[in-house]
Amino acid sequence: MFKKYLYDDVNVMEENSLRGKFQQRDIIDNIANTIDGIEGGFKEILSKFKALKVEINVNGEKEFYSDDELLRIYALSLNDVQKQKLNNQGFTDKVLSDVESKLDKDLIEFANKIVEYFSSTYYESVNDVYSSVNNINLGYVENYFPTRTISKEVNKTWLQEQSFAKIFDAETSPAFRERTDKTNKIDLNPFLTFTNVMNEHIESMEKYKAFAQGVKDLNTIMNNESVNAVFEEMGSFKVVSESLNHILNPDYGLKETQGIYGPLFNAFTGYALGFKLIQIPKQATSFVNAFEEYQYIKGKNTPGLDHVAFMVESLITLGSLFTKDSAYKKAFEKSATFRERVLRGLEGDIYGLETGGRLGLKSEKKRKEYIKLFRKAKGAPTVIGDILGVLGYMTNYNRNIKNGMSESEALKAFNNYNATQQSRRGADKIRLQRNTNVFFRTVTMFGSTAFLQMNKAATGLSALIKRIGQGDIKGAVISKEARALALNLGAANLLFILAANMAKYAFGDDEDKEEVNQRMLDSAVGLNLIYQLPISGDAMEALVRASRGERIRGGGGVNPLLTIMKEMAKELGEPGIAKFKHALELALGTRLDPFAGLYNMIEEGEIKEEDVLDIIGISSSYRPNPDKPMSKSDLKKYFPDLYEEMYGKDSAYGKMQEEIRNIKKSLKK
Repeated sequence: MFKKYLYDDVNVMEENSLRGKFQQRDIIDNIANTIDGIEGGFKEILSKFKALKVEINVNGEKEFYSDDELLRIYALSLNDVQKQKLNNQGFTDKVLSDVESKLDKDLIEFANKIVEYFSSTYYESVNDVYSSVNNINLGYVENYFPTRTISKEVNKTWLQEQSFAKIFDAETSPAFRERTDKTNKIDLNPFLTFTNVMNEHIESMEKYKAFAQGVKDLNTIMNNESVNAVFEEMGSFKVVSESLNHILNPDYGLKETQGIYGPLFNAFTGYALGFKLIQIPKQATSFVNAFEEYQYIKGKNTPGLDHVAFMVESLITLGSLFTKDSAYKKAFEKSATFRERVLRGLEGDIYGLETGGRLGLKSEKKRKEYIKLFRKAKGAPTVIGDILGVLGYMTNYNRNIKNGMSESEALKAFNNYNATQQSRRGADKIRLQRNTNVFFRTVTMFGSTAFLQMNKAATGLSALIKRIGQGDIKGAVISKEARALALNLGAANLLFILAANMAKYAFGDDEDKEEVNQRMLDSAVGLNLIYQLPISGDAMEALVRASRGERIRGGGGVNPLLTIMKEMAKELGEPGIAKFKHALELALGTRLDPFAGLYNMIEEGEIKEEDVLDIIGISSSYRPNPDKPMSKSDLKKYFPDLYEEMYGKDSAYGKMQEEIRNIKKSLKK
């Protein structure tokens, strides 16, 4: 029951919220295309915004607004109440006429059509839900355009009470209350442009439509005395409540404390992963996680048959990528959750993928197009690899449909890829990832998959122990939980390590291959997951490395500044511009090694191993170890005669050392 109402149903609400948002985007595109000469939808409307500083005389003083800000003022002025407010704030009828005259005629027509849409069809769709939940109609407003974005001023005691229904209402209700607000001034914050307000209003209303009834039901469940007693006994009330609050009200509470560090962490993620082709196979290895849910025969786990069938059908899924009816296209059309994941990845939000955090992307409307393209290209390998990893679940989707599952159930099962694939979904994040302090990102950065795997491995192990305790040993061995444990504890990590270290296997010597084999063995027994545990993981890794006589590495999470400074320190002795290479790379938000490798290959006219590895984006720790001279201790151990000849007292080296000792004695006297 708890899984259905507090996890499955909440995830369905989130899917419906995203689906509604994308449907509204299509409607906005269609509205734009009704304007003569417009064929490219809302994107073409955006190209009409060109002026960043339009001079307007307000209250006898010159003020400057972008045309996007002015279009919002124009849209608000279409409503008599909001027009009167604007008049009171200095935007007289004469000023408003001046505003209209300075705006592109297509923008004016678009604003008129959006206001008409918000006042009619869209009002009705929102009112259908509002009236159903509240047993009263939402107040109608003629010529409606949102007066401001949603307020985040919420009673802080509600968070302490875990009353997410109150918070949800408080976050969505302002958009309803402000429909008829007649007293508050219109907020003229520069961020409140026409496009931003329109988009935020749609996102808010689609979330309301998707969640309103469900939140009401959830609140009833969570306030039930029996349910409360169960959670108190399990010690999980706070965890469940925090998780629900995070899903339903992600903007509630303190904002992520970013300062200068938030943008730095975002830049570092791109710096570490940008243009790295090796990210494609590394990310794609998570494809295998889908096997946990795969059943060739409905309702039965059949070892052997399932393994072979999954591999065959996965090859068909990947092969379909090169056809017009590809698995990617189907997933993009069927799943709003997947579509959102892809679009956010293409926007360059690798940070959110790798950390599980939320770092909002600034509006790109005012930036040059080539900057957006650069950011998309930079993150493309990671996004492509991520998509390939997720598409393993399309193998399951197709098999479930063939086994008679309904499309809605098959889609819900597909969207559960979030449980293993660097989830963006709130229901799958741990408390560390939900923490609003940016410094916690040092722990979660590049570890989002590991946290999901820890959860799956722990729950799988718990279920297996329970089965075995009940005497069902055979059932335990072939169960879904056994697959979850095997995949998340070892198999998925092993494949990732193999992909990351492919250069050591391809170009390395026996010592390199032994090193990779050891890393894969460690991952197969779950050491990789243990190493990701905060504090204790670093200590465990140090203990294991010390027992093997290996160098103990520094732990404590990812420190972008330290990493960058170390890299820059290595190049201080380099000539010319090379010593500023990493500073330039950080400014651009990407490493330049792939371009340097390609340049060297073209310039020198030959293919070198080092240049190939640069182009692929393989970092130094995953490259074959350079040949090193044998240490004196190893030489003495394995080749004693040669050691005596080179370093013995009768050798040139030995005589030189004797002479040095004599000189030191003489100096002391």
